[in-house]
Amino acid sequence: MKKKFILTLLVITLGALFIRLAVSWELSAWNQGYNAVHHAPTATDMATYRKLATQIVCGEFDGEFYYQPFYYVVFLPVLYAFTNCAVWAVIIAQCLLGALTVLLTGLCGAKIWNRRAGVLAAVAVALSESLILFTPFHLIATLQAFWVILLLWIVLKTLSAQGRRWWLYWGLAGFISGCGILTRGNLWFFVPCLVYAAATSTGIRLPKSASSRDRWWQITLVVGLLSATIFLPQLPFIQHNTRIRGVLSGPSTAAGAVLALGNTPEAPPGGRNPDLPAGPMEYPPTYGSWMANADRISIPTQIYRWFCREPVAWLELTFRKLLLFFDYREIPNNVSFMECRKQSVILRYLNFCTTGLIMMSALAGLIILLPHAWRRRRVKLLLSGGFIVAYWLATAVFYLLARFRAPIIPVMAVVGAVFIDYFLRSRKRDAVKAWFKLGPALLAGFFISFAAYDFYRYYCEAGVMRLVRPDGVRVALTSDTIMCLDNGPFSFGGWQFRQIIPGEVLSKKFVLGTTGAVESAELELTLVFENSGSATFEINGTRHIIRSQQSGLWVGKLPVAIGEEATIKIKLISANAEIYYVIDTQRHYRRSRLNQKDLGGELVCRLFVAEP
Repeated sequence: MKKKFILTLLVITLGALFIRLAVSWELSAWNQGYNAVHHAPTATDMATYRKLATQIVCGEFDGEFYYQPFYYVVFLPVLYAFTNCAVWAVIIAQCLLGALTVLLTGLCGAKIWNRRAGVLAAVAVALSESLILFTPFHLIATLQAFWVILLLWIVLKTLSAQGRRWWLYWGLAGFISGCGILTRGNLWFFVPCLVYAAATSTGIRLPKSASSRDRWWQITLVVGLLSATIFLPQLPFIQHNTRIRGVLSGPSTAAGAVLALGNTPEAPPGGRNPDLPAGPMEYPPTYGSWMANADRISIPTQIYRWFCREPVAWLELTFRKLLLFFDYREIPNNVSFMECRKQSVILRYLNFCTTGLIMMSALAGLIILLPHAWRRRRVKLLLSGGFIVAYWLATAVFYLLARFRAPIIPVMAVVGAVFIDYFLRSRKRDAVKAWFKLGPALLAGFFISFAAYDFYRYYCEAGVMRLVRPDGVRVALTSDTIMCLDNGPFSFGGWQFRQIIPGEVLSKKFVLGTTGAVESAELELTLVFENSGSATFEINGTRHIIRSQQSGLWVGKLPVAIGEEATIKIKLISANAEIYYVIDTQRHYRRSRLNQKDLGGELVCRLFVAEP
């Protein structure tokens, strides 16, 4: 049976390798080679990693490590050094890593539960659209997915190892964890899971007659070994950054910028709307203000200060990020699922095996099996669930992108496969009882993955925001400038376009929260022009001519006079093109009106107030 299982896994692994090579060929050959695989847009991480790796190979790099360095300092340069910086070397290497990830996923499923669970998990990862799509690109996702499942497999091996191998495996687990952290820092969140596993397995190995002191001494040694080997691969990079900056620094220095993107009062829960093509994320004014002050006040300190001012608002944003992590949609950034499906016939046929389906079964497994594993002290199953929870929390601390979530898919596939096997066995014994016991967990998994975020977004968010942030967003961008707005972000926002016709009056009331006099104010208005043209508006008694050279979004600042009530009245006098204003239906403070009637949302605009 074991030989049959290994042979089955090898066949699945070879199939996964073939699929990845074929899809990589399709994506790299599209548009006669002028595509993101070979010629990544300059502003993307893909182009940055390739540029940095090339500089390192040529001996031209002398700066600090801003991004986590393993991928572009070790992985890519090793491949580039022997292949003259060939893109196909990276593609083949990442296809092999993807295939090994499938193999390790199957082995982990078998170790945690049984061989059928291992086969099911391996098939899910082999066909995972997300993992296949990221394979040919210069992105971290494929390597990080390999580190995550390799770490899980090593720890599972460690839990059943004997004698000196046990110590060797814990040292190896720490080293792999350190390499994973160097690839992306969110693997720091796995360390508590590793410490728990180390402490639990140490207690099992000691005889019952061992004293409490002996147990604690042994646990301390194991945890010390684990900690030392986690830091070991990071030390050269820590030393390099410390030398360059002149102060003790970590192996990368980008944490502040990444934290600021997902933790300002304006931040969306995800970097970009899922239905958009590849492109940049939102960088709201607060992000720029915080980063400009980062030398004086660290980003964690600024986040903490916001938390102290509005703790419930911070928790609400974090809740949205936690909920969005398990949403079925893939958030594009450097690459887009929508675009890649057009470029690959195989991806179009394989898009049935989505992350949403894998997560649905994984969530059902977490709901049913984690309490069972805790009661029975099944450390291996607890560890896999702990990895998912730790990764979930780590990603929500920052923000959501499809490529950030992809590395945990193999572990989710394992837990999901365990649930499916558990369900099939239960149904064999008593089908009715199995459906009544396990069916609700599967429905809960379906709801969380396919409906929960939109349910909160469309039916709860506006009401919740009225409670947790009744005055809207108020941010001191500088010592004398305050920005006020009531609308939410564009990404995962409820923005709608509505036409305004001459004679109609929009009114918007702001809550300034200032006690001193207002020296001057500017209104940043967001409009949409159906065609190029111009329009004349009267804003608080002053006429402004707004011109747009093209159709689409127009955003501009206009000086306004405001009184104590901070109400802005916008009247369209005339226009030679159709003009639309924008409202956000996910914010409803009842402070936006059209001809004195409530808009049912908040007008998308910002007020910048200068205080003397």
